[in-house]
Amino acid sequence: MVNNDKNSDNTAIKWVTDVDLDQCILGRQSELLAFSSHEEACRVLSAMIDQASHQVIYFGQSLNARLLGDSAVMKSISSLMHRNRSAQVKTLVNQSYDLVQSGHRLVELLRHFMPAVECRIRRIQSNSFDGTCVMIDRTGYLYLPDSERIKGSASFNGIGTVDKLCSVFDTEWQVAEPDPEIRPLVI
Repeated sequence: MVNNDKNSDNTAIKWVTDVDLDQCILGRQSELLAFSSHEEACRVLSAMIDQASHQVIYFGQSLNARLLGDSAVMKSISSLMHRNRSAQVKTLVNQSYDLVQSGHRLVELLRHFMPAVECRIRRIQSNSFDGTCVMIDRTGYLYLPDSERIKGSASFNGIGTVDKLCSVFDTEWQVAEPDPEIRPLVI
């Protein structure tokens, strides 16, 4: 069902369940997609990362193990890193201790691809950003306004929104420090 509401990128809103994600093209799809479940969010994120050519940026309070740790999303990240050796994954969070201590396989995936994967801890927190955001090739994004709930929006072509989010991310990234919890394991 199409909603007549508009977002900041001036696009129609559709539910993920009403869209064939195989037909969505990163940088071209104009609809804002709404989702309300973990499965829907992971399907959208995986579809975007599968089309990525150079960068995935994760920005939030903590690494969301349900979202990034989903097997399809992890496979998509791994595939991106294998098909483009210069691809990057950047994560900027308040803390990752709980995820590391749980032994989550996402941490091992991130460690495996270092230094192409860079994880930093936020030192300043902008009042203009709350929630969790994943940005793909600075074109598409997935946004969760509440980090605790898997309910939000995504766009395969949300350049206006991505520009605003990247501005906040870039400012915080410059002063962030490497995450001591996620570093390569040396044997």
